[in-house]
Amino acid sequence: MNQKLKHKYEVFRRWQKKPHKVAPLKNDEIECLTCGTRFKGNFCPRCGQSSRINRYSFRSAFLLFIDVWGLGNRGMVHSIRDLILRPGYMIRDYLKGMRMAYFPPFKMFFLLSALSILVAHGMNVRGMNLMERQNNKYEKTYTKNVETLKPTKIVRDDIEKKMDKAQAIMEKTFKKLDNLQDEYPSAFNVISLFLLALPLFFFFRNGPSYRGMYFSEFLVAIFYISNMYSIYTTLLNFLCINDDLDTFVLALCLIPLRQLTGYNWLRVIVSSLLSLLILMFLVFSAIMIFVIVYVIVH
Repeated sequence: MNQKLKHKYEVFRRWQKKPHKVAPLKNDEIECLTCGTRFKGNFCPRCGQSSRINRYSFRSAFLLFIDVWGLGNRGMVHSIRDLILRPGYMIRDYLKGMRMAYFPPFKMFFLLSALSILVAHGMNVRGMNLMERQNNKYEKTYTKNVETLKPTKIVRDDIEKKMDKAQAIMEKTFKKLDNLQDEYPSAFNVISLFLLALPLFFFFRNGPSYRGMYFSEFLVAIFYISNMYSIYTTLLNFLCINDDLDTFVLALCLIPLRQLTGYNWLRVIVSSLLSLLILMFLVFSAIMIFVIVYVIVH
C-alpha cells in the first residue's frame, strides 16, 4: 500500500514539473468557414478562426457565453487547475514564454476579485453576508485592543491630551484605510500586492531555479499567487467555512514561492516572514510619522 502511494506521489511530482502540453496540430486540410482559406492546423493563418468551428450546439453556445466574460479563452480552466496543483511551476512556465497556455494574471486577478466580492456579499451556500460579519468581528477586536492599550490613571500625566489626540488620529487613519478597502477592494489589493512584492523580491530574485528575475516578472508571480489564494478563499467562503482556515490558506502561498525559486523550505519561510515584518515596520513607521507631524503642527 505504501509503495503504491509512493509511486503515485512520484508520478504526480514528475507531472508537476512538466511544462504545459498544447493540443497537437491537425494534419487534415480544412477550409476556413469565415474566409475560405484552405489550411492544415488548429487555426486559420489568415483570420485566426478555430478549425473546430462547426454547427451550433448547446456546448458551443455555452463556450461562447463564457468567452464573453473572459473565462473561455487562453486556458482559464487549465490555469485554475495548475494554480492549485503546480502553482510555482506554472508561473515559471508563463514567465519563460508560455503566454498562450495560461490565462493572463492581471485579468484573472480582477475576475476573481469580482467573484470573491459576490460570494462574500451573499452568493454562497448560506446566503450570508460574510463581509458584514467580518467587519463586525474586526470592529470588536479593534475596540478591545484600543481599550487594552489605553494608559491607566496612574500612567496619565501632562501629555494626556496629546496622547488622546494621537490615538484619535490613528483610529481615524485606520478607519479610513478600512473604508478604502471596502469601497475600492481591487485597487487596495493591487497597491498592497505591489508593496508586498518589494521586500519579497529582495529575498527571492536570485533563486536556484530562476536566477536574475526582473521585478516586473516577480510582480506577475505575486499576482498569480494572489489568484491562487483567491481561488481557495472564494471556494471556502462559498462553503462558509473560511473562518478557521485563513492561516492554512495563507501558508499555501509558500508553495509557489518554493517551486518557482527552488529555495528550500527553511529559506522560503524565513524570507517570507522577514518580508512581512519589513513591510509592517515600514507601513507602521509611515503612519506614526504622519501622526507625530500632525500632532506637532496642530
